[in-house]
Amino acid sequence: EMSVHTPVSGAFSHYAYENWGSFPGFFSGWNYWFNYVLVARTPGAPRPVVVENVPTVQNLVGSIDPPTDDGRRAPHRGIHAGSVLRADGGTLVLMARDLLAEPGAWRALTRTLRTGLLELSPQDAAESTIRAPGLKPDPVPVRVKVVMLGDEEVWYALDDADPDFAEQFKVLVDFDDVI
Repeated sequence: EMSVHTPVSGAFSHYAYENWGSFPGFFSGWNYWFNYVLVARTPGAPRPVVVENVPTVQNLVGSIDPPTDDGRRAPHRGIHAGSVLRADGGTLVLMARDLLAEPGAWRALTRTLRTGLLELSPQDAAESTIRAPGLKPDPVPVRVKVVMLGDEEVWYALDDADPDFAEQFKVLVDFDDVI
């Protein structure tokens, strides 16, 4: 309604400025943009190291709050960053067996590493051909190094089962339990 009544860029803050005054207009405009920031880092800050102990798909890639009971979409503040985005520019540490035990987690992680894009979709989107209601944010470019901890059996099983494994996980470090 506001875009039809006042067809200008930033119609809501413009509407608030005209009808409520300069401070509400200024505040509503900045409040709108500040709520879009999921993860922000200070330039020159140390690179993050994120340890994910429960690597579910939701914990890895993030989540979107479902629509409300009355059918309204979740607000943009209902988007939550996962450990891959929190580790962007740094390192994500995972236990291999825990990752493989979670349905869909391995596929979501390898897709993100292969494409360099983190794609976040509503919770039920993968289980249906019908587009889930709610928000669908644009993919976010990420650069993250993944350290997977596990025994050699898991490493060889992944190397045999996944053709992209050797390309995405190039370094094998083997520690001996006797020095």
